[in-house]
Amino acid sequence: MVSATGISPRGAGGHEGPSRLRYLIARREGNRLEVLTLDTRPSRETLPVFTGAGAARSFLRYAGGDWRVRESTAGELVSLLVGHLPRVDRIVLDPVFG
Repeated sequence: MVSATGISPRGAGGHEGPSRLRYLIARREGNRLEVLTLDTRPSRETLPVFTGAGAARSFLRYAGGDWRVRESTAGELVSLLVGHLPRVDRIVLDPVFG
């Protein structure tokens, strides 16, 4: 099962050093960003994170809706997990759908 978590936009707040980009699947709902999560257990979710845009696009084919691939830095991922995705207790890197 797929779910979405709404996130209000916030400023970056500072400069990050060089970091490797990761990719999330997200969509805009009004002025909020929704990040795709996977329901894995009652009241818990898993965040799929991708090392490349191609892997994210391959996974996205099965999500449907208005979802898009979105770049994310390590700092943004930490911010999302700490502040906006409290039900996420796992991250899966480059998952394969099904």
